[in-house]
Amino acid sequence: MTAAVTLTQSFLATVARHGERPALSVRGPAGWTTLTYAGYGAQARHVALALVELGIGVGDRVALLAENRPEWVVSDQAILMAGAVTVPLYPTLTGAQSAHILNDCGARLVILSSEAQLAKLRAVRPLLHHVEHVVVMDEVEQRPEHPHLYRFSDLSDLGTRLSEAHATELERRIGLQSPGTLATMIYTSGTTGDPKGAMLTHGNLMSNVQGVVPVIGIGPTDEALSFLPLSHVLERTATFSLVSVGAHIYFARSVETVGEDLVEVRPTLLTSVPRLFEKIRGRILDKVAADPLPRRVVFDWACRVGDSYTRARLDGRPRPFDLAFKQQLADTFVFSQIRARTGGRLRLCLSGGAPLAEDLGRFFAMVGIEIIEGYGLTETSPVVAVNRPGQVRYGTVGHPLAGVEVRLADDGELLVRGPNVMKGYFNQPEATAAAIDPDGWFHTGDVAEFDPDGRIRIVDRKKEIIVMSNGKNVAPQPIENALKASRLIDQVMLVGDRRPYITALVVPQGEALRAFAAEQKLEDLAPEQLLVHPQVQALYAHEIDTTCRTFARFEQVKRFRLLPRPFDGALDELTPTLKLKRRVIANHFSGEIEALYAAEPVSA
Repeated sequence: MTAAVTLTQSFLATVARHGERPALSVRGPAGWTTLTYAGYGAQARHVALALVELGIGVGDRVALLAENRPEWVVSDQAILMAGAVTVPLYPTLTGAQSAHILNDCGARLVILSSEAQLAKLRAVRPLLHHVEHVVVMDEVEQRPEHPHLYRFSDLSDLGTRLSEAHATELERRIGLQSPGTLATMIYTSGTTGDPKGAMLTHGNLMSNVQGVVPVIGIGPTDEALSFLPLSHVLERTATFSLVSVGAHIYFARSVETVGEDLVEVRPTLLTSVPRLFEKIRGRILDKVAADPLPRRVVFDWACRVGDSYTRARLDGRPRPFDLAFKQQLADTFVFSQIRARTGGRLRLCLSGGAPLAEDLGRFFAMVGIEIIEGYGLTETSPVVAVNRPGQVRYGTVGHPLAGVEVRLADDGELLVRGPNVMKGYFNQPEATAAAIDPDGWFHTGDVAEFDPDGRIRIVDRKKEIIVMSNGKNVAPQPIENALKASRLIDQVMLVGDRRPYITALVVPQGEALRAFAAEQKLEDLAPEQLLVHPQVQALYAHEIDTTCRTFARFEQVKRFRLLPRPFDGALDELTPTLKLKRRVIANHFSGEIEALYAAEPVSA
């Protein structure tokens, strides 16, 4: 069998090979409903035929504005089959943000999820210059005054009726596709500036699929829970990878229900960002803190044993018989119960989108869930490097994928060259030239280094390095990750650019703070009073000072401010993958930051 070189070929090969296997499952009022690969293929084909009928041509852009659901991936495959280009939009974008992207890419048709998304689009309809048709996945009411509004079910029915009329044209378009054919334009969410449309070809994305699948060991018996937005390249490429082998994908009801869905679905694979793992660990530690003393003693003993055993295993050192025996006891009485809260079958988790703290990776390895950290960007389809199962080195993102070259520039910036590097930014030749040099090296904007075994270690974002007024450089993410490992801290952002010393905006972990307040008889205080109470301030000062001791003196946090609310994506303070938008946060909390530097100076 000839190896697939396009996403369409890969999909059709899976449909032919695994037609009767379950493909996509979603939970409704009556329970889970499942679409087989044969049904998935038929629906995608019908929608593709309907797109042809509506005048969507080869290379035309079709936007997807929806939450994760089967119709999302059916639409994506249909767009690709029709030879068009998928432009995914985050469903959390405002109407104005959506209009900017739709105009920039010239989308002729938009497929969206619901009445709410339709209302958002209607509000900016006068601003849309290219959109001719709108398709809604939900069963919305159609009106005579909106002749170009379709329901997704109508689109599928239309394609069914046109199977004979456009079949030859569809096959012609599929046959025209090659690795160099443009497949998608993904607008980078970015932490600064306007989004840019990264143009990714079938070959870009297939190089990632073919590079990741054998490394991770994904197979047709795997079952995955999808909850990261499909509009982000990490979840989308993970989905292409799962589909390429005929794996079964379940769609979580929402980000808030992931914990419940894990127990119900019992997946074997999960793609996530570190934030979810932080929350799971936080809930575990909070529950243990509320347990009776005997249980806390057993948990602490199990963690000491598990940590010793895991460190030895990860370092390749022998594990003495007595340690292995204690580990078995710890697993039986403690760790197996923790795994049960994730369904009990998770064999691998792929983490990306943000750095994974070393202690967080070791914690899950200790309880028997291996987190494989990788690294990449939208512009690299996305994976550049990934740790290999059984060879994980936490604190690194592993070795590059086969065929991907990496090197460091003189200033430590990581450069990447290979089949995964984008074609360029849409209609932005200057930005493309700034990102990809004449020799084909993509400049990632990340400062990195290599460990002795050649694994990549990401230090920080080049643009996020804090340059203090004394000229010293501070990489904030390692310090922030260390602080977030505390059960007292939910979120944190370091401040110090052009300042004499480092300070921090800290979002307390709500349950831990309330538990401390109850212990100290402070529960009757209003939230704003509690945050500034001397006992609370002393608690957090000790926690921050203790955590920062391992860092250089000039990197240590000298002052902090406890914030009354978390950083919020709805306020544009977080990207859709939960990265900090530092400039926005600094602007929103400018008064608090100025107060941290207005008091008596401290020594850096």
